[in-house]
Amino acid sequence: MTPAGLRESVARLLRGAAMRVDRGWTQGGMARDAAGCQVTPRDPDAVCWCALGAILAGRGARQHACIALSRHIGGRFFGRVADWNDAAVRTAEDVASTLRACADRVERGEL
Repeated sequence: MTPAGLRESVARLLRGAAMRVDRGWTQGGMARDAAGCQVTPRDPDAVCWCALGAILAGRGARQHACIALSRHIGGRFFGRVADWNDAAVRTAEDVASTLRACADRVERGEL
């Protein structure tokens, strides 16, 4: 895949993750079903996702997308994204808008 193709794939994945978070967001787990039980991000019963879970539920360059998001929020490790997502002050709107802003930066070649 070309660098431009990879950027496009990562940005698409991040935007898809933002759409998942718009539908349902969680903290303290990657994904949850309608009963609030933790499930894997790709489980068909998943109805809400954390930032990382929303990325991992997608297809494509997931590792690159996770790294881009981590860098976008100022971290160096995926754990930083989980801590950021789970902060008491964080909202679903924060997460979705950050995923979209990260996608924009990836498209511009900044990440």
